[in-house]
Amino acid sequence: MAMKDYLPDIHYKSLSDLEGSYWWHVTRINFAEKVIRRHFPIPSNFNVLDYGCGTGGFLLELNKRLKFKSCLGVDVSKQAIHYAGLHGGLYMHMEPGDFSVVRSRDLVFLMDVLEHIDDDISFLGNLLLSLEANAYLLISVPAHPSLFSSWDTALNHYRRYSRKGLFELIDSTGGKIVYMSYFLSYLSFPILFTRIFLKKRFDACNCEFPPVHPLLNSILLKLNRIEMSMEPYLRIPFGSTLIALISKKK
Repeated sequence: MAMKDYLPDIHYKSLSDLEGSYWWHVTRINFAEKVIRRHFPIPSNFNVLDYGCGTGGFLLELNKRLKFKSCLGVDVSKQAIHYAGLHGGLYMHMEPGDFSVVRSRDLVFLMDVLEHIDDDISFLGNLLLSLEANAYLLISVPAHPSLFSSWDTALNHYRRYSRKGLFELIDSTGGKIVYMSYFLSYLSFPILFTRIFLKKRFDACNCEFPPVHPLLNSILLKLNRIEMSMEPYLRIPFGSTLIALISKKK
């Protein structure tokens, strides 16, 4: 089981700078918060782990909003942990394949990590095996294999996931889906147009999130709020990202 080498050094600086305000990062935080609040009335009771925390902004912001009992972010990239550590003492470096940190945690985040793992079956199976009996795993992955492009290659992704494929992966590794949904539905067609029809190319020197005018950033965040308000009443049929809340099979 191997994890593809992480990103160019410059990308970590970019992620660290953008996580608190860029619409994509904020949207992911908003949706994760919504899922947690919907399923857990008192998230402040949780000991939380962000497995593959990157530069740390996701965990930092969720902890501000939900006031977890304790939280820790871990990552195999020392460069990522360097930037995450600028937020405080909530982060530490780990060796690849170390699942010992999962034990004693009530809620584990695995946000945009699985696509970096060659053997995702073995990886997820070992993680779920290490999860406490009454604990939960919240994951997000890039959606729709048909959208796989040079962007994914530049970011060292092995794959994108279909809803069915993610369901089968979770089921086969000992997980039970509590909740699953697409989000960022309003991006699917622009991404398809940009990556397939315009054939825009990306590489290690050109894999940053594109700069966005503050007005457009605000509009995209409003679209996120609209999507979240509709989601309880209308199953989102597509989107550029899948999110799932998982428990262990009894």
